[in-house]
Amino acid sequence: MPHTLLSPTYRANVLRFWNDDVVRNIDNVCQRIVNTVGLADASSTNPLEGP
Repeated sequence: MPHTLLSPTYRANVLRFWNDDVVRNIDNVCQRIVNTVGLADASSTNPLEGP
């Protein structure tokens, strides 16, 4: 996260309190952006969804 004003230590402390649902939602948003711009690889899988 190079464009944030938060220090790395503060970011680590904040992320420590996020649960799996929050991380999964962020990952889904990122995946949707990648799909929309056409950079997604059809054979790739989401590591947060499991097998």
